[in-house]
Amino acid sequence: MEILNDFGCVILAAGDRKHPQDPGLGTKAKNLADFNGRPVIAWVVDKAIKAGLNPEQITLVIKPELSEHFRAAVPPVIRFAGQSQATGSVDALRAAIEQRVLPNCEHLLILMGDQPNLNPAKLNHFMLRHRKNRKLVTISTFYGNRNHPWFKKCGIIRRDVNGFFEAIVKSPIPAKKTQELHAGPYCFNTKWLQLCLKQLPLKHEGEIHVYVAAEAAAHIYGAETFQIGTAEEILGIDTFDALEHLRQKTKNNLAPQNPR
Repeated sequence: MEILNDFGCVILAAGDRKHPQDPGLGTKAKNLADFNGRPVIAWVVDKAIKAGLNPEQITLVIKPELSEHFRAAVPPVIRFAGQSQATGSVDALRAAIEQRVLPNCEHLLILMGDQPNLNPAKLNHFMLRHRKNRKLVTISTFYGNRNHPWFKKCGIIRRDVNGFFEAIVKSPIPAKKTQELHAGPYCFNTKWLQLCLKQLPLKHEGEIHVYVAAEAAAHIYGAETFQIGTAEEILGIDTFDALEHLRQKTKNNLAPQNPR
């Protein structure tokens, strides 16, 4: 697959969540859980490289105290930024900028560090679509059930009366049904994203996420969406059940099926 040298990648892996039910995890983060012989984060990085990214243009945002574990899991050319507290993706990206490890590329792919079942070919198509259409941001979507416990943290895609992307919202959650959801990844124009980050508050309560930049782009018709895969391909290991489900599916080499 062609190397996309105009793309860099930031992988967000500084989350606090652990899975105490997992006997192989100990006190480390969920991104370091064993996934069929390798840490989850190793699979995410591998999928990014197979999608056409230059490993020298990949940055991981992690908890500094876990640096040794992450460095042992990925190629040595991968760069790192430390985020001491999991205060959202905006602060994670700011950490990469402040620590001068944000990839110096025209386009930026943002991945979640807990999605080991991403499809590299679809990731590649996602980036090529973003490059071709020259939007400020391209937002990945998939169809799933927001009431399912594995997807309860996902955003819901809201569109205007003409069907154009408007926002990513958390409520209201409708009755049991499949709907258009978002759980990452994103593609951004790198310079525009950096300008957006400067406009967002430095001090804030709770988490602040990069989808606010996607919504800002929508106001100036600079945003579009791209259906990137099935619910199972996008599934993050936010619960131990989800982790075990994906372990068994990939171990048995079965075709993915959407959870009901």
